[in-house]
Amino acid sequence: MPAVDLYIAYITDQAVGKYNLLPVWLVDALRAQKAFPTLDLGKVRYAEGIETMQGDRPITLEYNIFFPDTLNIADQNADRADVLAVLHELEHVAQTKRHDGVRPYCNKFIIQSAGAVSQSLQRRSWRAFVKNLHEYDGIEKDAVDKAKRLIDVVMEAAIRPPPES
Repeated sequence: MPAVDLYIAYITDQAVGKYNLLPVWLVDALRAQKAFPTLDLGKVRYAEGIETMQGDRPITLEYNIFFPDTLNIADQNADRADVLAVLHELEHVAQTKRHDGVRPYCNKFIIQSAGAVSQSLQRRSWRAFVKNLHEYDGIEKDAVDKAKRLIDVVMEAAIRPPPES
């Protein structure tokens, strides 16, 4: 079985029973900004406490985001760093969609990080291979930039009281 398939199984098996939907305030803020127009934000799920083999870095597979730590994003007391991490991963959701799914996206991710993973492949270890995936600029830089562009307006939405109905 290819390393990508083994890794996907490793991640998704851990997430069974741990999925959450994005909080309403965040979805509303992102829709108001038209931040991710190609995404159905109601389909995005995230799981916490997942060993991603990337240190403290989350992993995104299509509409599913896997975080090693617990997030504080539920309400107006949301943690800015946690919201920034979600925004970053949402750009990866959009990138996955633009690349026609998780496998083509992973292939591009792997190709762009080929230098970082070449030694791992020589050792034929899918775990060592996966641990080096984030060591490059391409796709990650785009996600960092998008998250930084959105964070202030999204955090402002978090502290605004909801409109009265």
